Amino acid sequence: MEVAVAVGIARSTLATLESGKDVPGRDTLVALAKFYDVSLEWLANGVGPQQAGAAAARTEEEALLLYAFRALPEAEAKPLLQYLVTRVKPPSN
Repeated sequence: MEVAVAVGIARSTLATLESGKDVPGRDTLVALAKFYDVSLEWLANGVGPQQAGAAAARTEEEALLLYAFRALPEAEAKPLLQYLVTRVKPPSN
């Protein structure tokens, strides 16, 4: 899944928005803010607090991972998180 699919717009629409040739409507802004986990105010105006929640993605891939994880039922999310944590090596001190 990619950004366009996740927020419910066509890939061509996303490309038009990214190029600055058009501006998103309210529903698209809300969906993008939710997808990227940023405040609607920051996304629309570049002012105010950037983060809407506690975790913010640094890349599109991280945003997609966070979006997908949050969309899972808790019964599926917990085992997935446990698996991912076991795959991460602890930092070297």
